Amino acid sequence: LGRGKAPAALRLPGDYRPILACGSDLMSSICVAAGGLAHVSQYLGDLSDPDCLSRFRETVDRLGRLLDLVPELVACDAHPDYVSTAYGVSLGLPLRLVQHHHAHVVAAMVEKEINEPVIGVAFDGNGWGPDGRIWGGEWLICDRRLAVRAAHFKVAPMPGGEAAIRQPWRMAVGYLTTIGLDESRIADVFPDIDPADIGPVIGQIKSGVNTPLTSSCGRLFEAIATLITDCRVQSYEGQAASYLESLVLSGYDAGAYSFNLVDVAGVTQVDFAPMLTALLEDKAAGAPPELMATRFQAGLAETVRLVAGHLRDKEGIETVVLSGGVFVNGYLFSETVRRLEGDGFSVITSENIPINDGGISLGQAAIVAAGGGLPD
Repeated sequence: LGRGKAPAALRLPGDYRPILACGSDLMSSICVAAGGLAHVSQYLGDLSDPDCLSRFRETVDRLGRLLDLVPELVACDAHPDYVSTAYGVSLGLPLRLVQHHHAHVVAAMVEKEINEPVIGVAFDGNGWGPDGRIWGGEWLICDRRLAVRAAHFKVAPMPGGEAAIRQPWRMAVGYLTTIGLDESRIADVFPDIDPADIGPVIGQIKSGVNTPLTSSCGRLFEAIATLITDCRVQSYEGQAASYLESLVLSGYDAGAYSFNLVDVAGVTQVDFAPMLTALLEDKAAGAPPELMATRFQAGLAETVRLVAGHLRDKEGIETVVLSGGVFVNGYLFSETVRRLEGDGFSVITSENIPINDGGISLGQAAIVAAGGGLPD
């Protein structure tokens, strides 16, 4: 939502008790909903920061007083370690947990007043999945109440957990081990990194200690950035991905790396192995980073198109919602829209509500208002 417009109201019809939605942690906002309207707060920041958490608590109180609204239901992210979720639990009110990526998609649906089922494409850094893994590269068949995971990126190990975000070369090692590269070959890919540092990371992956599995498109972006540039450390959220976007050769047909689509028990998995193999071949041949960056991001856009087409054939759904922080990338977003619309899809995304985690609270409120979410 435009920073000067908060807490402007959006229509949220239905017969529901007053709701407080606590949003996400990293790019926090809250939403209060009652009487057919939802009110999203201003941006509140990263709740790991004490000042931001204090501002979060103050905003809950002030927005309630401003709107003369006392919540009777609380909606929170399903992540068990979120500060926002702990706050919601502490209120002692009836609680509904909401899956992160479902909330991403529904936020856009509310803004555009979409009620019918959609193909929701939610690409971001992380979100808690019901299987206990870290999601972030998801295709959902969903409406405002329910969501089914219809497709996702193949998982890769995230050695060191949060350390793999701060040092994205670790994430790259995770992907490279997944496609079968051994320690010697990985050391050849990263000649500037001491093999004595690479070995323990591979050992950590093999042991599974502090190595969650993730389907995150955001983590994939960071891994690719560190494979084709000298980006080894991130000092802020999205740094590597932003750099990768800046390398795109706009207006130039560089081709696209391919991903494999594999059916696993009725769910489409997007296999990154052929993309990584082609990228490493280009790198070995001395291809410029700009070419590889463009081929990777064009390949992602084409993969969104292919999976959406597959799901349309199965479900008969013609509307695609794009959401999640990865779609802040201007090239990826516009290229994905171009390809989807070329196939006849109606493409929806947020315009007034943030496409990243700032919109999560609105999605949470709408899902709970529709009777969705999981009881505590």
